[in-house]
Amino acid sequence: MSPSFTGGEDLQLIGWGRTSGGGPISAILQEVELDYLTNAQCAQTWGNYITDKMLCVNRSGKSACNGDSGGPLFVYDPTGATPPIQVGVVSWGSYQCIDTPSVFARVSEEIAWINSYIDLWSGGGGGGTNPTPTPPSPTPPGTCTNDPNFIDSDGDDCSWYEQNDPTCSFGDCCEDGSGTANQACCICGGGISEPVAPVTPAPV
Repeated sequence: MSPSFTGGEDLQLIGWGRTSGGGPISAILQEVELDYLTNAQCAQTWGNYITDKMLCVNRSGKSACNGDSGGPLFVYDPTGATPPIQVGVVSWGSYQCIDTPSVFARVSEEIAWINSYIDLWSGGGGGGTNPTPTPPSPTPPGTCTNDPNFIDSDGDDCSWYEQNDPTCSFGDCCEDGSGTANQACCICGGGISEPVAPVTPAPV
């Protein structure tokens, strides 16, 4: 059951994103309380980009930021009497990460889609076995080089994906004119292929 909001409700965001626009990714899980905005209030900033499938929050000096994408937004009971309910998923906002509404996917608008995937992975609700994910095939050493010119729209290069997203869950997003991580980074199946030097037989 999705809670109903009218504007101004406290919501809780958690994430590992940057703590300021252009700043470093946080090494510690962060939490912040933000105020729910109606879509009409949000559209005063973002105009026709805002749809019914989106949810907006804002609070002076606080926001979601780069690296929080995909993270959860909750409505919660401060007394702890009821468990938190996830109402949003971090989607997009201002690069400066401050003083403009942050935009989330509205979970209540995607319940049917979410349930269809829960049923798929659970064998239609019958307790089936989840399929085992297939890890990406490792690239043979010496045959691939990361594209040195690659920087995504968050300012991250291939080393960020190696350290923070080795499964490349964000490998197809965040393009900023130099391709995607899936195209540029060896760990994501891309990179620059190098010919393998032929093996010279030893003299007999």
